[in-house]
Amino acid sequence: MSKPVVHVITDLGVPTESFIGDAVSAVGREGWTPYVATLRVHQPVDFIWPDRLYCAPTPFALQRLVGRALYRRPYVSKGRLASFAMTAAPRAQAWRIGLVHAHFGWAAPYGAVLANRLDVPLVVTFYGTDASAAGTPARWRRQRYPPRLDAGPYARVFAAASRLIAVSDFVEGRLRQLGYEGPIDLVRPAVPIDRLPFSTGRPALDPLRILFVGRLVPVKGADVLLGAMAQVLDHHRDARLEIIGDGPQRPALEHLVRELALEGSVFFRGVCDREEVINKLVKAHLVVIPSRVMPNGQAEASSMIFKEAMAVGVPVVATSSGGLPETCPPPYRHELVPPGDPTVLARGISDSLSWVIAASPEAWRQRASVSRQWVRLRYSPSTLGTALADSYRAALA
Repeated sequence: MSKPVVHVITDLGVPTESFIGDAVSAVGREGWTPYVATLRVHQPVDFIWPDRLYCAPTPFALQRLVGRALYRRPYVSKGRLASFAMTAAPRAQAWRIGLVHAHFGWAAPYGAVLANRLDVPLVVTFYGTDASAAGTPARWRRQRYPPRLDAGPYARVFAAASRLIAVSDFVEGRLRQLGYEGPIDLVRPAVPIDRLPFSTGRPALDPLRILFVGRLVPVKGADVLLGAMAQVLDHHRDARLEIIGDGPQRPALEHLVRELALEGSVFFRGVCDREEVINKLVKAHLVVIPSRVMPNGQAEASSMIFKEAMAVGVPVVATSSGGLPETCPPPYRHELVPPGDPTVLARGISDSLSWVIAASPEAWRQRASVSRQWVRLRYSPSTLGTALADSYRAALA
C-alpha cells in the first residue's frame, strides 16, 4: 500500500531541524519513497537525493519586503500558493505522488494547495511554535467549554487535512484548542540514540560545566538563565555556563552578562555543528532548559536537546512549561521548576550541582541509565517510522 510521498518543507537544511530529516528517513525505510518540495535550501542535506528535490522559484524582493512588513512571517498570499502548486504539481505528478506530508504549520498552506491539485491526501505535522503561538488568545469563542483559540490561518488547512500529526500531548492539546476536530496521531520525534555516546562516568569537576543549547529567542528563556546564574555563583563560584546558539536576543543577552558582571563565567559559543554539540554534552555536568510560556501562548513542545542530554547521560534542569514534563522521565518530573523565575531556577541549578559534586559513581551511572533507557523506549527511530507509516495508511484509507 506504500506510495511515493512528497514532503513539503518551507526551509530545507536548517541546522536546528534535523528531526525533519530523521522523520523523512524513518518513514522512507518503511517503503514510502520520499520526495521533497521546498521554498528555500539553506544547506545540502543527506536524506534526499537531488533528483527527488524540487525548490520553488524565489519570490521577488518586493514580495518578501511586503510580507515582512505586513505579517512579520514568511510571505504567503493566494498568488504565491497558486504559483507553488502550479510549478510543483508537474514534478509531483511525474513522481507519481500518492500523499503530501507538510512539516510545520507554516508549510501546511503550500501542502494543502499541492494536495488539492494532485487530488491526494494531506498530512501535516505540527512541531510546537506553529501550534502553540497560532491564533489570537484574546479572541475566545464564547458559549464553549473548554474555550477554543481562533484557528486563524489554519482554518483552511484543518478543512483540507486528512489527519494531523502532533509531536507531543501538549501540541495535540493546542490543536484541539484551535478547533481541529479531525484525527490527530501522536508521533514523537526520534533520537538517533545508537549514534550518541553514553557517558557512564561523571566528568572531572573543575570547573563545573553548565550547558544551554537553543535559539536565542525569548521563549527559550536564556535571559532567565542568566539571572539565575548570578545567584548560582553565590554557591558554586567555579561554575561556568556555555551558551550554544544564536538569534535576535543575543545582543541583549550579552549586555545582560556585562550588567550582571558574569563575563568570566558565561561564554557565548554561537552556532555549533551537531558533532560539536555532542562533544560539549559529553563534557557537561548539567544541561539547563529554562523555557518559558510567552503571552501569546508559545511554549516549548518537545525539546531535542533535552532528549539528547538524557541519551548521553547528562542531568537536566528544566522548567515545567509546554511539553517538557512529558519529555522528562517520570522519576525526575518532581525536579522540574516553574518557568520564568530566576530565583527558583537558580535553586534548581544549585541543588543539581550539589548532587553532581556529591554523587557516587554508582549514583551517576544509575541516573544516566534511567534517562537513556527512557529515550530508547520513547523516542526510537524504528518507532518513528512505524508510527508515520500508520498515519499514512490511515490517511489513504
